Amino acid sequence: MIYLYSLLTIVAFWLALQISKRLQSVLLNTFILTVLILIGVLLITKIPYDEYMVGNAPLNNLLGVSVVALALPLYEQLRQIAAYWKIILFVTISASLFSMISGAILALLLGASPEIVATVLP
Repeated sequence: MIYLYSLLTIVAFWLALQISKRLQSVLLNTFILTVLILIGVLLITKIPYDEYMVGNAPLNNLLGVSVVALALPLYEQLRQIAAYWKIILFVTISASLFSMISGAILALLLGASPEIVATVLP
């Protein structure tokens, strides 16, 4: 089953890539479509998420390697990052605040208790 779930993930990504290329919409990017396809398949086939994650271990292990591999291009662009540090900091803080506030508002709209809303904020 290990390779079946990894294959499922790869096929979902490929399918999402084809849809993204065809529709060319910013809202339907490849990552979001892949996640939606995987959620749909897991719900329809009643595969537990824990089982899927264990079965998808080969791809999850490669994720750590890919993060390290991205460090070199990031280091090579260090001068450019340093030149735009104020903009990067502003965008990062703004996006963090927006995600916390919108998450709290969504939780309130869905009727979450104040304790749940408080956990969404930090």
